[in-house]
Amino acid sequence: LTDILRSVGESLETLDVSNNHDLSDSCLSAIRQYNPRLRSLSMNAVKELTSAGLLALFLHPLEGLPPPPKLKVLELGCCDYHAVTDEVLDMVTASTSCNNDETSISYVSRTGGLAQLDVQGSALVTDAMLEKLVETSSTTLTELNVSYCPQITDKGLGYLVAKTGNQLAKIHVWGCAQLSDEFFDGHRRTNDRTLEILGAWMKKSGTRSLR
Repeated sequence: LTDILRSVGESLETLDVSNNHDLSDSCLSAIRQYNPRLRSLSMNAVKELTSAGLLALFLHPLEGLPPPPKLKVLELGCCDYHAVTDEVLDMVTASTSCNNDETSISYVSRTGGLAQLDVQGSALVTDAMLEKLVETSSTTLTELNVSYCPQITDKGLGYLVAKTGNQLAKIHVWGCAQLSDEFFDGHRRTNDRTLEILGAWMKKSGTRSLR
């Protein structure tokens, strides 16, 4: 894979290596080194990835490597359940929305931010990640998958929907038995059919949010 990434270089904008069980953290440094214009990265079910490797991909600055890619789409669903953490996603959202000409990743661009994020099955992701999405991607986020993320709460998702623009069209919450009617029947866009809550059959009562 490293040879392929080197050969395509800056022309690569989309990379999907999902379900590849031969890949590990070693491929992440190659992505950062050779593909600075990458905008879509899908690594679903790549089980050998670690949080340390993912942090190294998105940490900025990092001596000897260019700035991290400014992704619009990131899919890390069904990886090792400890690989994707709030700290990793903090680095992701910062790098996608920062101006790489600045020395600090705290500079947020008005046009930057994630459009799609999949962290399905991540046991360590919490509402803090949702707050970072609001901070960096409130005008760009269109789809979010937090299925089987046990630490995501009613309040966190309610806050996300309240603070994110109406371009947000899909939230996947399969397997989130901790969610209740507080979110399903209480979020800002309950009566807005342009927002799909996929997995809302987990509701305890009522039918308004069923999809």
